[in-house]
Amino acid sequence: MVKKGEIMKKFFFVFIFLSFFAFSQIGNKKFSLNFYFNSEWGVHLNNPSKLMKGYNSVDIKGDYDFNDNISLFFNLKKFYDSVYDIAGEYKNGSYKTATNTGNTWLREVFVDFDYSPLFVRLGRQQVVWGTADGVRVLDCINPGDSRYAYLDDASEYRIPLWMARIEYSPIEDGNLQLLLIPDYEPNYSSSYGDVFVYRVVNRHPAPFPIYENRPNDTFSHGSYAARWHHIINGWEYSLNYKYGYEFYPSVSVTPPPTITIIKEYQKVKLIGASFSKSINEGLLKGLTVRGEFLYTKDKPFPTGSDGNATGNTTMNTFAYILGFDKYFFTDMLTSFQFIQFIYPDDKKNGVSVLFPATLTPVNKIETMATLKVSKDFISERLKPEILIVYDGKGDWRLSPKVKFEVNDNLWVYGGIHYFTGKGNTLYGEFESSSMIYAGATLSF
Repeated sequence: MVKKGEIMKKFFFVFIFLSFFAFSQIGNKKFSLNFYFNSEWGVHLNNPSKLMKGYNSVDIKGDYDFNDNISLFFNLKKFYDSVYDIAGEYKNGSYKTATNTGNTWLREVFVDFDYSPLFVRLGRQQVVWGTADGVRVLDCINPGDSRYAYLDDASEYRIPLWMARIEYSPIEDGNLQLLLIPDYEPNYSSSYGDVFVYRVVNRHPAPFPIYENRPNDTFSHGSYAARWHHIINGWEYSLNYKYGYEFYPSVSVTPPPTITIIKEYQKVKLIGASFSKSINEGLLKGLTVRGEFLYTKDKPFPTGSDGNATGNTTMNTFAYILGFDKYFFTDMLTSFQFIQFIYPDDKKNGVSVLFPATLTPVNKIETMATLKVSKDFISERLKPEILIVYDGKGDWRLSPKVKFEVNDNLWVYGGIHYFTGKGNTLYGEFESSSMIYAGATLSF
């Protein structure tokens, strides 16, 4: 493990270097540098005297245009959640969850080569294929950081990867994208004692040794992806394909007396598509209809009984999202989504197939729905919104939020994340972690 002091030294070395570089580029229109300071604090909704989050971060974003065709972008971010120092109930939480580890403070750094109709981006980056509210289906290129239960913005919980992104536009409004990804990172989850801990983490609470057979960061072990994106007669659609290792492992346990947890990563094939169409006339004028579809071959699943995984299996699965977006009263956006996950089997060899995050037996068809409503006030300075997510197993997530622009450099915000449901469901497992929070972001 990289020591905290070493990470801080590296971060501040880069910070000082960029500061000197920024001062040397004052007046140079080819270079821009922006600093963002964020502080967010949260407490238990049912007991406001108990702290859940004491998050502080510094974010540095910059870009430099070498010429009209070549440019550099970087985003460095260092954060620390002091709840593990302050709140006694989390004193045994993981240091890895409280702050950046390894090189994760290097959010993004890439060079763009734009020679139309060819575009190439090389470096550490995010690639967005799916943009559904509250659920990831076609957003499958970057792994996810769930230490805050995917409650923050997708651009924050996506884990950037080193890759080559190559795009070619052979026709007007048509684009072919190829991705070569030698970098591998698994999904990141909280550990024992952390604030948002998935039920699967409590499967083996004892500190047994863990053997992780993680893929190497090489092209032979990497991922490859392609997307065709096209707009024709007002219809926007994409065809997507990816081949690479799954972001979460298959887990097995050796029998006593020598108990070892073994994590293995398996390759999967993903075939997807998306569409979007805005209706500009008739009774449905102003309505946008969109969809995402994903077929996954050889997707890994644990097997066993509720809360107790005893084996592993693979299945070919299908998932889709249908979304309907419409503005009312000029600036009130209402967005509804209907989501289904379809599994061919709910049992393998007489035992239940389990959902990886909760270890709950899956149904052959799992249904979810979301509703998001947002509106702007005071010349778009005041922005309230609410996201409601319903899982067909009877659990709910309600996340109202309000954001206010004090001036060009300061935003303040606050909100609630409320969870309810049974203890073995996706949101019900976090019912005791319902949170009320407030924060501010300062930029210059």
